[in-house]
Amino acid sequence: MLCAALRYALNDAGKAVKGSSILILGLAYKPNVDDERESPSYFLMEMLKARGAKVAYYDPYVSRDPTHPRTRAVDRNQIR
Repeated sequence: MLCAALRYALNDAGKAVKGSSILILGLAYKPNVDDERESPSYFLMEMLKARGAKVAYYDPYVSRDPTHPRTRAVDRNQIR
């Protein structure tokens, strides 16, 4: 459902999911922890990547994502 909502929002802005750069804010499944093991963000990222989006994430508590090596973390200074 979230992926569909994002698709509609991009379409309303005249953009497609394919080729879009999308930043996921937060991987951990609850605030202020570094435990991202069962985070729904992974499902969302995989769905977006399957549709051709370039996906990155930022989470100050999760420094890297060892289970999804194709997904890259961004540094706080890269967010604009």
